[in-house]
Amino acid sequence: MQPANDTEVVLSLGQTGGRLPVDGKFFNYPFMETLNYTCAAVFELKNDEDYLTAFDKDRLLCITPICCELENTIRFSL
Repeated sequence: MQPANDTEVVLSLGQTGGRLPVDGKFFNYPFMETLNYTCAAVFELKNDEDYLTAFDKDRLLCITPICCELENTIRFSL
């Protein structure tokens, strides 16, 4: 019998807004000079594991796209 996927998780990475000055300099919308590329990944661990020692694509549950945006969000079920 398979376990039910009854827990929904929303993971959101946010960056500070670009409206604030950097070293006294203001930037124009969409503030690309102040944003970094982001990505988040969720992996399945075995019961006796605390962390992964290396990237394992076979244990990847979900991954966000790599993007240069103010927010990067993903939703998945456990």
